[in-house]
Amino acid sequence: MIEHEREGCLVVPTGKGSDFIAICPNKKPLFVEVKQGCGSLTEYQKKTMLEVRKSGYEYKTERCSCSKKDE
Repeated sequence: MIEHEREGCLVVPTGKGSDFIAICPNKKPLFVEVKQGCGSLTEYQKKTMLEVRKSGYEYKTERCSCSKKDE
């Protein structure tokens, strides 16, 4: 999310089907789901991804390796 904000994008949390939408200058909105480690998309997230892509937008899964130890 921070990377998108650094690029000048407006980041809007969604919490349903994706974690947020990044609305960047001169680009189409980007739907982003953040997963930890090897986490996979839920069936609802997969359905959302297909609908978003069918509508001509990008849906991206970003990964982090966050853990309680890192805090």
